[in-house]
Amino acid sequence: MTDYSANQMISEFDVPVKMRDGVVLRANIYRPNQEGKWPVLLHRHPYNKDNPPVSFGLYDISRAVRQGYVVIVQDTRGRFASEGDWELFSTSQQEASDTVETIRWASTLPFSNGKVGSFGESYSAFVQWAGMLQHPHELKAAAPSFSWSDPFDGLIYRGGALELGFLSYWQLGMYLDTLSRIYADEQERAIALAQLISDIDQLKTEIKALPLNNFAPFARNKVAPAILQHFERGMAQDDVDALSLKGKYDKFTVPTLNMAGWYDIFLKGTIENFLHMRTKGGSPEARQSKLVIGPWVHLDHSHQAGEVNFGLAADSAVVDLVGLQLRWFDHFLKGKDTGILNEAPVKLFVMGENVWRDEYEWPLARTIYTPYYLHSQGHANTLLGDGVLSTIAPDHYTYDPGRGL
Repeated sequence: MTDYSANQMISEFDVPVKMRDGVVLRANIYRPNQEGKWPVLLHRHPYNKDNPPVSFGLYDISRAVRQGYVVIVQDTRGRFASEGDWELFSTSQQEASDTVETIRWASTLPFSNGKVGSFGESYSAFVQWAGMLQHPHELKAAAPSFSWSDPFDGLIYRGGALELGFLSYWQLGMYLDTLSRIYADEQERAIALAQLISDIDQLKTEIKALPLNNFAPFARNKVAPAILQHFERGMAQDDVDALSLKGKYDKFTVPTLNMAGWYDIFLKGTIENFLHMRTKGGSPEARQSKLVIGPWVHLDHSHQAGEVNFGLAADSAVVDLVGLQLRWFDHFLKGKDTGILNEAPVKLFVMGENVWRDEYEWPLARTIYTPYYLHSQGHANTLLGDGVLSTIAPDHYTYDPGRGL
């Protein structure tokens, strides 16, 4: 009789994990239906552990389980099935502790061999970095993808300019889950939901309104009061230190597989994370970190970016980012010689030629830098204006925000 158990997966849902302050976080566990102990791959994120991964071609839970891993997906503090409150500035200071405590809990499960790897993108990448700062010895490798480095350059601000469009859309979207926690009355909750949906739909108009310290979509929806306070204080470094990796790379000892997209909002941050880990990482393993860059946008790693189709070779599923991550974890968590450390530290997709290349340095020494300049006939102040980019240097230009120039 054929034994099919080796191809089966055991799933446990809403498993409680009690933090040191008494808050209970909940996780789903997926593991092989066999006797034995396996390394754990941990994914902590705030976007509902019960939903399938939104990143096609980047994660595959069943494949990881079949390859001999326990996979744990956890709702972060204050999100969905996990207790507590979530708020960008205050909760980010707690993420390090929550991550470390979850790692240690995962390492002691009866089917765990004590070794843990972490994976995930965007906010999930941040919680990995936050946990790594605390040096949990059970964590042997990480794959933080599409990750910021400095919240003042990509998350809250970009080059000093407030990222109000991204910040407001993201924060209001995160607020959707908290309505049931704030409004016990079903009718009040329905009214609040209708207002929230309307505000999200009208953001293009709302973000033009002043003053920012009374930003109506936030004020009306009781969302993120600390962000409104942040608008008043401006770029206060103390506010975002827990969210920032700047100046901390020598404290990271875990090797990281960093993945980015040419069109991703956190491209610059992911590249900086890789470069600093290679040069300043706090251990020989950390300085073996790697980087992959494809022609992708945030949360979409297919071969289509906007109106441009880069061909199937660009698709993260075709290039097999799942397999790449599993090879990474096989090396550090299972001690297998997968050959991954003998490969080039940088793999990038060359747009236009639409081919993948392995590189041994970044930036490339053979790069030819071409400066582009802004040109206009005096009406480059809107999307429909006459502004153009050119390699021809202008004699001068007029910068006058008061006149829209």
